Amino acid sequence: MSTVESRPSAPARPAADARRAPGKPPKGFDRPRFLKLFVGVLFVLLFAPIALVVLFSFNSSRSLQDFQGFSLRWYETFFESESLRDSLIASLEIALLTMLIATVLGTMLATGWYALARACRTASTCSCSCRW
Repeated sequence: MSTVESRPSAPARPAADARRAPGKPPKGFDRPRFLKLFVGVLFVLLFAPIALVVLFSFNSSRSLQDFQGFSLRWYETFFESESLRDSLIASLEIALLTMLIATVLGTMLATGWYALARACRTASTCSCSCRW
């Protein structure tokens, strides 16, 4: 009698991203068709108003309707006023303090998440230490 070798059943097909070789661009449905266009439009909508404010800050006239020429008039007026200079310094001090606090808290949080992920490598450890 001949013996019939049994073949193992074929594994289920992996997802489209897993089938694609690393470094190759996505094909067909996986390709983000309008991603570059969307990101470009988003950046224009976010940064165009800022660019206009910066441009019109150098305007020589009071009007925001028409640009009449470059001038440092408004910056001179700003820095001549002691109260405006003091408010600028206070704003910069608050920004620096906020940045330092956010950096320290963010670093502590990232370190804690890393330590928790290392502690949760097994399911039993994770169920004991990850109670919310």
